Amino acid sequence: MGLALCAAGFAMQGEPMQDKDNSQHDSDPVASLADTSIPAGVFDPGTEDIAPYLPFDMPSYKTLLQSEKKVFPHWHLFNVSWDNQDPEHDFYDRHVVVAHGTYPNKGRQRPLPWPPRRDAEDWKVRDMIYEIRLAQAIGCDGFWMNFFGQDNQTVLAMLEAARHVNSGFKILLAQGCAGYMPRLKERTLSRSGAPADYYSALYEQLGPHPFAYRVGGELVISGFGSMWVAPEEWASVFSRLKQKGIDVCFMPLFMNWKSHYKDYAPIVAGFGDWGSRDADSARGYMEGAKTAHALGKEWIMPVPSQDQRVKAGVYYEARGSETFRNYWEAAIESDSDWAQIITWNDYSEATEIAPSTGTQYAFYDLSAYYIAWFKTGEKPRIVRDVLYYFHRTQFTDTAPTEGNTFRCVGGEPVDIIELVAFLKKPGTIAIEIAGRQYTRKGEYGINVLQVPLQVGTPVFKLIREGQTEIVLQSAFPVLNQPARVHDLLYKGGSSTRRPVPMTDLYKRFYDLDASDPESPAAR
Repeated sequence: MGLALCAAGFAMQGEPMQDKDNSQHDSDPVASLADTSIPAGVFDPGTEDIAPYLPFDMPSYKTLLQSEKKVFPHWHLFNVSWDNQDPEHDFYDRHVVVAHGTYPNKGRQRPLPWPPRRDAEDWKVRDMIYEIRLAQAIGCDGFWMNFFGQDNQTVLAMLEAARHVNSGFKILLAQGCAGYMPRLKERTLSRSGAPADYYSALYEQLGPHPFAYRVGGELVISGFGSMWVAPEEWASVFSRLKQKGIDVCFMPLFMNWKSHYKDYAPIVAGFGDWGSRDADSARGYMEGAKTAHALGKEWIMPVPSQDQRVKAGVYYEARGSETFRNYWEAAIESDSDWAQIITWNDYSEATEIAPSTGTQYAFYDLSAYYIAWFKTGEKPRIVRDVLYYFHRTQFTDTAPTEGNTFRCVGGEPVDIIELVAFLKKPGTIAIEIAGRQYTRKGEYGINVLQVPLQVGTPVFKLIREGQTEIVLQSAFPVLNQPARVHDLLYKGGSSTRRPVPMTDLYKRFYDLDASDPESPAAR
């Protein structure tokens, strides 16, 4: 049976669904993704418990939803599938994870590949149900939905997916404002009209959906680059919506919040910033929480993972998972009210934490730990030893045979291999590479070991009393081959999960001999 995508007006079939904790999925007609086979190494949160993969016992979703602290991953543009085709020759294979091509938003990895849902006309909604299940499994309140222009069908599909999951997971409507930046404003005005006309009509259509996120009955609205729409224009939007019976809670997302928050303070409930991406920038955004709280407003802390932009040839130095961990700790220490994970799925800027072919589940699983800590106010107790690794497969100064070496625009470049070990009791952690072993003593909790990046296959170990308890080999050998194009994505993996499909896509960015049977054909 298909999942009906309701048109404007959001007519329900049968009795309206009510919010409830549906974590067991007993009454959910789409709890499992059984309409297609699940590839080895891929986690199906509809039928599988996340607990064995994590170093701690995850609180119930109902408990996490009740927290006053809110967490929303920023969802942007990149669907699990664009075309419902076989992953071996779908849109990602042909246009995104490629060395060259005309598509501007190329990346260095892709969402985990799924066989096409051949008998499902509603395949896009089903893909989004899978994404919602994934985000819900790590404790997120919803998606911060940044959609493009007139692409309302994507957000409608996501709203309907949330309705079918029916778990309390909501969609925060956050139409981007980049079209109204000075260099694009004239074109946007001719296509979409004035901001007050455009946004009021948009949210009048989408706002009544029962799974649009609300606070105290007020529709929450945001937008990337909210400062490109003037305060008086936003006020006009809210006035028009109120006439239609829609009260608004405005949570703008600024770039350089210090330059804008005073002008917008009278019309906002809180505000946040897009943030930086380098490992040393996190503490600077703690001032935002202090400032917002002094005004009686809430603060949205940005939580980025990494940032590498093929389209611009630039990157920020994240030092493995250090940027991610530092920003989470800044959110917790500053008593931030909300955290926005930047991003769930922007593959064009390599900020995604969604399970993918390069980072695998590493950032995703780390998110579960920090979300539980942020929402409960207590560090989760470590009950299972888990090793996570992060490293690149090329060096920061690599000169590719085609294209340019990427330029660092934030932080100081480093070439490292990182081991993040969650230990339930003390032990020795180790990294082996190029015939050498690096070690350090680890205590209960989180332990980090960083060593120089070298050619070879990194191996990560946990040793206690002379016995090796965990051996984890990286799925991403650093090859002694020239690079075709620069690839500075930090790959990742963990000791509790099997390697995902298509981890070898990164070899496309080496200049490999096409006769090598182990190398994929260069795209």
